[in-house]
Amino acid sequence: MQPTVTPVEITITPRIGCEFDCDDFFSPTPTSKPPEDRHEDTTDHNRAGTVDPPVCTDEIPKPAVNPQTSVENGQIKVTWSHDGTNISKWTLNYSPNKGDYFYGIQSIDLNARQIHVGGLTWTGHTWFKLGGWNTDNCVSYIEFDP
Repeated sequence: MQPTVTPVEITITPRIGCEFDCDDFFSPTPTSKPPEDRHEDTTDHNRAGTVDPPVCTDEIPKPAVNPQTSVENGQIKVTWSHDGTNISKWTLNYSPNKGDYFYGIQSIDLNARQIHVGGLTWTGHTWFKLGGWNTDNCVSYIEFDP
């Protein structure tokens, strides 16, 4: 059962003798409005503009193991191991700051176990977050740095 809300009508009353630099030139004065005919609301409240988070209904895949990085021809080569169980694709996100992964590759073939990352706009340290996906809702991540 949904909680009942009593509507309130707001009346604006100007202050007499107030200069323009007054903080509250108008003072709202709430007044009660009699409740209208109440009935139980049975409408669906999941309206447009709200999104329910995805729900994993399949088995969550095991995370990748033994992630490693190396540099090849000016690119970072990322490798990992996995037995392929419950994997439909991989994703790889990366950034110079842990937890702030604003770059990424959103779909990597399920059979891939390595990828080259190039064109980085920073030098130095790079953090990685490798996601193993089973359908579009079930994912396991491993976060690592070289």
